[in-house]
This record gives sequence, C-alpha cells and structure tokens, in this order.
Amino acid sequence: MARRKMIPLSKISHSREMDTVKYRQEQFGTRENNILLSRCCAEWENLRQFREDRERAKRYTYGDQWGDVIMYKGRPITEKNYIASQGNVPLVNNLIRRLVNNVTGVYTKGQTEPVCTARDRDEQKAGEMMTITLQCNWQLNKMPDLLATLFEDFLIGGAVFARETFDFRNDQKDAWTDLCNPNYMFFNSEMKDPRHWDVNLIGEIHDVSFNELCSVFAKTPEDYGKLHDLYSSAANIHSQPRVEDVTKKHDASQISFYSPMDSSLCRVFEVWTKELKPRYRCHDLLEASLYKIEQEDLWKVKQENADRLRDGMEAGIPENEIPLIKAEFMLDSYWYFQFLTPTGVVLLEGETGYAHKSHPYSLRLYPFVNGEIHSFVNDVIDQQRYINRMITLNDFVIRTGAKGVTMVPEGCIPDDMSPEEFAEQWTSVDGVIIYKAKPNVPAPQQFYNRATNIGTTEMIQLQMQLMEDVSGVHNALQGKQAYSGSSAALYSQQTTNSTTSLSNLLLRFTGFTEEVAVKKVKLMQQFYDEKRIVNIAGKNYIGVKEYDPEKAKDIQFDLSIKESASTPVHRMVANDMLMDFWKAGAITIEMLLENGDFPFADQLLQSIGTYKEQMAQAQQGAGAEMNVDPGVMKQVQGAANQGDVAAAQQMLRG
Repeated sequence: MARRKMIPLSKISHSREMDTVKYRQEQFGTRENNILLSRCCAEWENLRQFREDRERAKRYTYGDQWGDVIMYKGRPITEKNYIASQGNVPLVNNLIRRLVNNVTGVYTKGQTEPVCTARDRDEQKAGEMMTITLQCNWQLNKMPDLLATLFEDFLIGGAVFARETFDFRNDQKDAWTDLCNPNYMFFNSEMKDPRHWDVNLIGEIHDVSFNELCSVFAKTPEDYGKLHDLYSSAANIHSQPRVEDVTKKHDASQISFYSPMDSSLCRVFEVWTKELKPRYRCHDLLEASLYKIEQEDLWKVKQENADRLRDGMEAGIPENEIPLIKAEFMLDSYWYFQFLTPTGVVLLEGETGYAHKSHPYSLRLYPFVNGEIHSFVNDVIDQQRYINRMITLNDFVIRTGAKGVTMVPEGCIPDDMSPEEFAEQWTSVDGVIIYKAKPNVPAPQQFYNRATNIGTTEMIQLQMQLMEDVSGVHNALQGKQAYSGSSAALYSQQTTNSTTSLSNLLLRFTGFTEEVAVKKVKLMQQFYDEKRIVNIAGKNYIGVKEYDPEKAKDIQFDLSIKESASTPVHRMVANDMLMDFWKAGAITIEMLLENGDFPFADQLLQSIGTYKEQMAQAQQGAGAEMNVDPGVMKQVQGAANQGDVAAAQQMLRG
C-alpha cells in the first residue's frame, strides 16, 4: 500500500500566521529583532528631511541665520564664512524670534486646563473628583511650562511628541509627562491620517548612562553581568563623555541611528508595534460584562457554560433561559513593545500593560496634508533671508562710501610742510595753513558720501510687511501702539482678527493636549489604587477633598480643554455673576465665598463661622435662663441670622 503524502500543518493552515509575534519568532528566530531594527532605521531615515528642515528653522529662530551651506569655487562653505571672506560683516535682524514669541504669547495668554465630564450624568460627582485629581497632577508636572515649550517647538518644527508614564520620581509615584526630542523619534512613514490613528509603529531612541540602564533592566546579578557585556565600553567607570561634542550632541546632522555620539552612553531602542493575535470576545449576560480571552482559555468558558446549564436545569430554569457566556472569535489588534540593544538583543518585551491599550506617546504633526510636515517658521524664512541681505548690503554701501575724504593738489602743499604735517594741520581744531596760491591750481576740497538711496529701506519695509502677511501676526497682535485716532473697539477687533490665521495652529495643539490628558486620566484610573488628597487651594469643587479609586475605576469620561478659571477675565466674569445672584437673594453669603474667587474668601468664611458659633452659644444660654416661647425664639434667631448676613455684607464691601 503506497504511503499517503503528508503536508505540514503550517502549509495548509493559517492559524499560526494569525499570531504575528509568535509567527515572526518562529520564522526568523533571533534574526527577527534585527529585521525590526532595520525597519526602524529605514523609518528614521525617511524622516531625515523633516529633521533637517526642523534644524534649519531652529537655527533661524535662535539667530544663526547665515548657516546655510553654498558651493563656492567647487567646495561647500557656509554663507557666513563666504560673506566674511568678501570683507563684509554678516548682519542679522532676527524678526522670526519676535513672531514665535508673539504666537507663543497668544497661546500662553489663553490659559487652559483639562476638565473631565462623566458620560453618565448621575456620576457627575465622580467627574468633578477626576477633574480635580487631573489638575493636581497637571500642577505636579508643571504642565503649563511644559506645554509652552512644546508649543514653541511645534511652531519651529511642526511636530511635537510627549511620553506618558507612571513611575517613581522625587520620592513620589505618579503619572509623569516627558518631552520627547523629535530628532530621536521614528514612526511608520506611510501614515496619512491627520489624527494619527493609522500609526502601527512608533519608537524612540534613548541614550542613557550605564547606571540608569541597570536601574531599569537589571533585576538580578546575572542581568547586571549581561548588561555589562553588552555595553562594555559604556560600563567602564573611567569612560568620559567627549567634551568637544557635548554642545552638538542633539544636532540632527550629528545623530546616528545605531550608535550614540557620546561613547559613555548606552543606546536603547524603545519600539512599539501593532500586532495581531487570535482571541475570543466574550459577552457574559449574567455578569453584564464584555471582555477578551486568549484562544487557549476557551475551555474555561465552555466549562463555565456547562456548570451554568447544570445549575440552571437543577433550579428548573428552561435551557433557553439560562444566561450563558457568548464567545466570538476575533483577530485582536494590540500594541506590543520591545526594548532592544543596537545588536538586536531584547532587554524587555511584552503586550501593552496600559489601560488605554495603546502606546505611551502622544504626537501631533502639522499640517500633515498628504503625510507632509511643514512648520510655521519655514513659511517666513525667505523673507528673513532677504531682510538680512538688505541690511548687509546697506552696511556695505555705508562702509564703502566717502566719509570726509580731502582731495589736495600737490601744488597746494607749502614747500616747508610734508603731506603728513599738512594733513595733521587740516584736521586739527583751529588749524591754520599758510600757502601761496598758484594759478590754475584748485584749492583743497573735502568730499562726503551723500548716502545715495538705492531702495534698501523700502525693500526692508516691504519684506517686513510680507512677513506679517505670510505669518498672520500683525501689529495689533504684536502689541504695537495703535495709530493716532484709532478707537479702542477697532483695535480690539484688529487683535481678534489677527488670531484668525493662528486658530488652526492652536486647534491642532489643543488636540495634542487633549490626547496627553486622556492618557494621563487612564493611567490614574489604572494605577491610583489608594485614596489620596487632591484638594487644590482656590478650586471650588464642593465636597471633593480626596480621590477614591473605587468611585472612578470603571467610569468613562469625556475630556475637554477649557479656558482656565485662573485667567483674570474668567475670574471677573464669574465674580460679577455671583455678586448678582447674591444681591438677588438667590444664594447665601457662604455660597458666594465658596464659589467665587476672592482673595479674602477663606478668612472671611472662617470669621463668619466663628461669629455664628458665638451667636448660637449666646442664644442657647439666653434660652436656658429665660423661659421664652419657641415661636418668639425662632423670630429672634431669624433676626439674628439677618444681622449675621448684614455683618457679612459689610465685611465683604469693606
């Protein structure tokens, strides 16, 4: 009997391929990590143009505006060196820095803060608790300062990245936000969605000291030995950073993918990839829960259903009425992380452990039309270059013009004087030169440059106007004085109109801020496992003094970035509204002080409370000594309360 031809299961079934991580490990073995590193390197190289544009925009923003390389006599040379070689001075009138400061000022002036709103209105108290908790962490991370720095980087480079982690820092375990250098970031270059929902690979290059490396990845003495072998050069305690390269260690042109410029540091690649894995989505009708299980755990669901059927039938429940767990097959998309060495050794790997089920990075790329990044500063570089050329040309014309040059015919110099003595006497104060005039010999003449107008002033004014038109940052937004006769309403309207061209930039960055805040909330819901005090001085969330993890654990929040109540305009409007309510008798003096933002509110509340306690004790003592009718006592107390209110009103006005 002929033997039947057998085919390996892997060739006739796709079940192994559905688990992308396991399949790659089986197919490529240890080479799998090197293949991933090669892909990361390719994605990092695809962003080279972005890094070069960002570096150029950063140079122009901070004053190095003659650093572009040109070809001169067949060799590359910077424009600064070329101008100096021609005997000129490369002058700079940095207007880009002013534009960046003005736009950054518009962002920081409109202070914002995150606000959480529970989707279930019955759980709004938990939303207030989550809001005050988030704002406590916002203060802990000094987010206004960090976001201002990120916004300035957003204007310069057109891209911002932040990393959200939960860790021990400064003897405190909490959620922390870290700024990421775009020069060390990489992601899949085929991404096109402006919301960045189609990212499937993102990572960061870390250069850390050997001590920092061991504190994170060395859990046993054996781990320390392995790390020492992998990073032998950096592990040498005598290794020192190259001092001459420290100032340029973040320069985009100096960064290499596989090795740090400073040999005393250890390079680690943090890579997050989106993977597939076969799983089952389970809907438990009895517990009203929805969850996922691994493929190999399906037997547990079947066993549980069998037990429920048995128990239900013993209880006399019809089989079709017994609530079972419904399991549906699915290909689950999840995020998988790896920390790799430059040689492809895995230091740490696993599925994301964050409750938001994503990577820890928040990113925003502008404008990301067709996947392209263009910054705000790049739009005005040409105008800045032309302004610098005009002022350099004007300086050259002034320096090369005649400045009191004296033309002296030789016949005019007396015979008993040398040319040097004649020149000294000519330029001296009260100098006298006696000579015999000769026929047809003109007298000495002094020449001055009349500052011939070659149009540099008009061209500079034109380019400055074009810079304002291109950037949208006009005089009113820059805080310049209005023209004589301009009304305050007109100037205010001009200021408002000036921000129209910046609204898109501000909107995109607000989306980035919301993404940071959402991941921060998810981390706090996941890792805040104990009650903690979250009250903030000046915040008026009545009754919210601490965070209770049990109340906020499973609540879904809608998060928005709103104008901060700490802005002067917001405080003034809120206080005026509360004063109107109080004058109309709709609220008490205590409600006014608790919800308003008055510098004396806490002290006044304490004074009112003490005064009421004293009055209550006095009334109780008087009531005990005198047998007074309860109705009369009630009227007396009402009068006393009115007296308290009148006294408090007087204190408030005072």
